[in-house]
Amino acid sequence: MNLGLLTRWLIVEAAERKGVDPLRISSKRAWEELQEIMPLMVATSLQHATGVLYPRLLDRIASHRVHFRPGRHDPRPGDTIVKDLGNGHKRQPHKLTH
Repeated sequence: MNLGLLTRWLIVEAAERKGVDPLRISSKRAWEELQEIMPLMVATSLQHATGVLYPRLLDRIASHRVHFRPGRHDPRPGDTIVKDLGNGHKRQPHKLTH
């Protein structure tokens, strides 16, 4: 499983448990929490991982909130570049700069 997708899934799960908007939870801090607890989850029993560590991970992920920032955009490489599709065709960028 892709760890980025796993992190997003954990954010949604944590947000659902705490009744908050998943967009208000820090993805960077969620990733860090996952990286920190992963070795423990691998080394422990299934009962301890699911009964203790997993709920603890979700609580810690949900505790890292970010302020609401309307219009926030996480730019991708090339978001502001006109793409040359060949044969004289161009595609406008996804995000225009001003």
